[in-house]
Amino acid sequence: LGEKPDDDIELSRTCECPVTFPASYKEAVVVAMEKRPEIVQSKEMIQKARLELKKADATYLPNVDLNGRWYIGSDNLGFNGGSDNYTAALTMNWDIYTGNSTKSDVVMAKNQLALALKNFEKTELMIHQDVRQAYLNHDDAIQRLDVSAKSVDMADESLMLVKQRYEGGSDAVTRYLEAELARNRAMINKAAAFYDEKIALSDIAKSIGILSTIWK
Repeated sequence: LGEKPDDDIELSRTCECPVTFPASYKEAVVVAMEKRPEIVQSKEMIQKARLELKKADATYLPNVDLNGRWYIGSDNLGFNGGSDNYTAALTMNWDIYTGNSTKSDVVMAKNQLALALKNFEKTELMIHQDVRQAYLNHDDAIQRLDVSAKSVDMADESLMLVKQRYEGGSDAVTRYLEAELARNRAMINKAAAFYDEKIALSDIAKSIGILSTIWK
C-alpha cells in the first residue's frame, strides 16, 4: 500500500477500488511509462548523461571571459573622486593541447550515455513484462471467480437434492453431510477467488506505478 509500518490503516466497509484501470495492457503500459519511478529515474539518468557529454564536448571550444575594473588613480596618493579609472577586458583562453584528457572525457561521457540508454531499454522491457503479467493474472483471477461462482450454484443445487432425498429416507446422513461439506468448500473457494481478484487489481496498480497513491 506504500504506507509506513507504524501508520494507522482504517479498512473501508466496501471492497470497491476507487480507481478505474486502463481497459487494455497497451493502454496501461502508456501510464506505466509515465508513473513508474524506475523509468522516471532512467530518463533523468539519460538527461544527465547528455548534459555531461555536452560539457565534455565544450572543452574543445575556447573560454571567453569578460573582466571589468574600477579604481582611483592619483599620482600623489591623495583621494580624489575625480580620478576614476575604468578598465574592461575581453579575454579568450583556448587549450591547444590537453594530453588527450579532453578526448578521454568525451569518450567516457559517450559511454555513460550509452549505458543510460541501455538501462532505459532494459527498464522499459521490464515494465512491459510486469504490466502484461499483471493483466494476465487478473484475467485468470476473473475466470477463477466465475468458475467458483458456478461451482457454488451447482453445490447448492446438489445439496438441495440430497436434502430432499435424505428427508425422504432414500439417502444416508453421511451423503447429506458430504454434500453440505462440498457446498461449504465451494463457498470458501469463491471467497478466496473474490479476494484473489482484488489482489490482482493491486498488482496492476503496482505494475502501473500508482499503488502508493491510489488510496490517498
